[in-house]
Amino acid sequence: MSAVGCAVDYSMASRIKAKLQSAADAASIAAIAQKSPGYIAAAKMTSDGAVPDAVTDAYNILDGNMKAVTGYANLSRNGTVTKTGIKLASRSDFSADVPVTFLKLLGYRNISVAGSASSTASLPPYLDFYLLLDVSGSMGLPSTTAEAARLQQISPDNFIQYPTGCTLACHFAPQNSACVDPGKSGATQGYPTNGYCLGYAISRVSPSKFQNLLVLQNPQGKYTYQNSNPQSANYQQYQ
Repeated sequence: MSAVGCAVDYSMASRIKAKLQSAADAASIAAIAQKSPGYIAAAKMTSDGAVPDAVTDAYNILDGNMKAVTGYANLSRNGTVTKTGIKLASRSDFSADVPVTFLKLLGYRNISVAGSASSTASLPPYLDFYLLLDVSGSMGLPSTTAEAARLQQISPDNFIQYPTGCTLACHFAPQNSACVDPGKSGATQGYPTNGYCLGYAISRVSPSKFQNLLVLQNPQGKYTYQNSNPQSANYQQYQ
C-alpha cells in the first residue's frame, strides 16, 4: 500500500513539474521572440547588459500559463535575459512544492520540483532604411556663386516670376505644358523653346549633359536651346 501511495504522489509531482517546465519553455522563448517587448527593448540598447523588459514579459507568460493549474504551492521563478553584442540569452528557472497524500505516512509533507529552460536569439546586424532623394529643381541649393549662376541660366520656365533666374525652390511646369516664348503676350520663359516647358526635365540631367543642349549666346551671356523640341531624338538622349 505504501509503494502504491508513493507512486501516486510521485505521479502528481511529475505532472506538475511537466506543466511548469512547459510554461518555463514558453516564457524563455517568448521573452526574446521577435517583436516581443524584450526584443524591442534590447534592439534599442546601445550597450550590453540585462534586459528587464524581457524578464518581466517572461514572468507574465509563465504565470499566465500556470494560472489554471492547481496542486502546487510556493512557486518561485527566476528569469534572466542578457544582451551581448547581437546575441540574446534567456533563462527561466523555477521551483515549487507539490503537497503529498500517502507520503505523509512516511513523514513527508511535499515533494519539491525544479527545472529550467533557456533559449537564444540574434538581433539583426543592420537595419534597413530607405532614402527618398528629390532631384527636382525645387531642391536645388547652390553652394557657390558659379553654381548659382548656372541654376539661373537653366531655369527658363516661369520667367516672369523669376526674371533673373531661379536658384532656390524653383518649381517648373511639366514638360508637356504650354509655355509662352519671350516676346509674345503672356511670356513665361526666358529663352525661346518653341512653346515647350523644358525646365522640369532639364533640372533632372547632369550639368555636362545639359551643356550639350545649350549654346551660350555672346555677348549677352545667356543660353538658348540648340534643340527645343522635347520629342526629338536629340532631346530624348539627354533626359
